[in-house]
Amino acid sequence: MIFLYSRLATIIAGFSTTHGILDFERINLIIQGLLFVTIFGLACGYYFYTYHWSNLEARRIFYFTFGMLGLLVIGKYALFHFRVGYIADRLPFYALPSPKAQNFLWFIFPILVFTLFMVVRERLERLALHTFLAALAAFSSIFTLAVAGMRQGVASIIDPFTRTYWEYTGNLHLITNLKDFLHNYVSLLPQLAAHTSTHPPGYTVILYIFQELFTGNLLALTIALAVTVSAIVWPLFYLWRSLLDEVRARQLVETFIFIPSVVLFTATSMDAFFMLVVWLAIAACYVGWRQSNWLSLVAGLMAAVGLFSNFLFLLLGPLFIFLAIQSLWRIPATERNKRLSRVGLSAVVMLLFFVLLHAWSGYSLWQNFVAAKAANNIAVQSNFVSVVHFFLYAFITLSDFFIYLGPPLAYLIVRHGRKLWSQGPGFIKLGAVMTAYLSLVGVFQGETGRLWLFMTPFYALAGTSLLGEADKKIRSAFLACSFAYLIIIETLFYTYW
Repeated sequence: MIFLYSRLATIIAGFSTTHGILDFERINLIIQGLLFVTIFGLACGYYFYTYHWSNLEARRIFYFTFGMLGLLVIGKYALFHFRVGYIADRLPFYALPSPKAQNFLWFIFPILVFTLFMVVRERLERLALHTFLAALAAFSSIFTLAVAGMRQGVASIIDPFTRTYWEYTGNLHLITNLKDFLHNYVSLLPQLAAHTSTHPPGYTVILYIFQELFTGNLLALTIALAVTVSAIVWPLFYLWRSLLDEVRARQLVETFIFIPSVVLFTATSMDAFFMLVVWLAIAACYVGWRQSNWLSLVAGLMAAVGLFSNFLFLLLGPLFIFLAIQSLWRIPATERNKRLSRVGLSAVVMLLFFVLLHAWSGYSLWQNFVAAKAANNIAVQSNFVSVVHFFLYAFITLSDFFIYLGPPLAYLIVRHGRKLWSQGPGFIKLGAVMTAYLSLVGVFQGETGRLWLFMTPFYALAGTSLLGEADKKIRSAFLACSFAYLIIIETLFYTYW
């Protein structure tokens, strides 16, 4: 067995040297990673055989999850051996084969966190609402940080923030004061980190605030991001409770915090912050336009922060227009006028945010957008260069998103898709339409497991709608399969983020 692992590690290391991507990998770390994954996989098999094998649906989830996982691992490693490049790296999902586990304690830590959650889950569900949500937020932030540390401990947790040439942390040394930074932002674009050139300054501003609060340590910035994003359980719960009952809404947030893409990218990608802002805006719009002027004000503010963070927010315009039309549809004229005024309030607040920001600092969103669009045209080849490229990128966009969403959730959607469409909440249909729209808009070229984090709550709702009717053992099997899948993916692949 040791000889087999050594030989496999040598082959993988040979691939790495050939392609010049993973030269830092050491054979002993590869062996440890393969060994830990093997032991973990056997333990998962024993757990399922002992506790879930008598349940047919649980067995199907298990077979689908590990069958898909096997195909993905074999296919990705084979593709990595024979071809490398921009498109090959993204087929069928963006990750580089790189088995690694530097330390057994770091590897076992997220397993212990998840095990503790499964042991206390039923007790958590009986807690008072805000205690329950706070406990889930704590589990979510600790678990995402623990998974991020599985490969190299603290080094892998902060890894994305250390790439200052590319990422937003590379801008922090340019900020002497926020007002001047925003005033000069467009002229500073050539000096900023590479990814910043196609974005507004919101992510950099958030990191600067974290730096001022937590002394600028990269680990502190990562922890601050994970803890902040974990607060998404509140808007998700209140939104879904307005559509479902409280029991289902609690189940939804439990499902959500263990979706593989949410776990893998929450502590290490600023797109997780965008997800939080988008769903604060969606929840405030949906509830606020029906019930509350104050929430309508919050909706406008969150929409402004979303656009200030990422121009991708512009693509969500049709979603918010639909929510506005839906809130005004088939209601008495008096109530319609109230809701229309609330929609108007949100729009005014959003506009006022940028007017006041310009008056204070001189920052121009429009100038930033024009400069970012020009930078993007230079940096990225158009999806419309040919029909083949367009459909190839559309395929990669969808495959990356659903692979990081995880086979357990994909299984439920595929198996029960017709029932979801005909009987599920309207937000499920809205999520499906938005998925099709975003995949065909011609903007994305893969990496949507991260870039589309804001889409994951739609699919968490789909899974919860089905799992809510299942017994507790199937829900446990679903969570366990999602957990096993993300642990193995994190150990066998370098996901960059």
